Amino acid sequence: MGYSTRTFLITPGDNIRKIGSAHHWDMLRDPDGHRLPEFAHQRVQLATLTIELVDRKPVHVIDRHFEIVTFDAQGRLDVNQMMQRAGAMFELAAFNRGLNTEGSPAKVVDATARFTVQGGRWKPSPALIQALDEAALGLRRCPML
Repeated sequence: MGYSTRTFLITPGDNIRKIGSAHHWDMLRDPDGHRLPEFAHQRVQLATLTIELVDRKPVHVIDRHFEIVTFDAQGRLDVNQMMQRAGAMFELAAFNRGLNTEGSPAKVVDATARFTVQGGRWKPSPALIQALDEAALGLRRCPML
């Protein structure tokens, strides 16, 4: 048994495009060298699904994460925006545990973190969730980026 992730971009009209793991990591590490010009000037829905593997075959979706990513004029992924959202999620998690970012008891939360996190979320329709699950499990073909 093992686990793997599958990453997809959802284009207008709910068209699913798979991003290979290596390509996705390259876009995160070196956005300038791994552009997607077809997504220039766009905010695009991204879905990352974690799947369970048995004998190296996908059998079950165990987690789904949905976020909105931004591409600049040259089609570079805005990694800084993603990092800001990750930091905001950490800040909210710390606040929800009753701590501020210095580890002291929290009394007031800066709502900026909540708005930052909410601006990067989206909720797919049940039909799109099913299509993503099928794509992640290899039951539906979708074009690769």
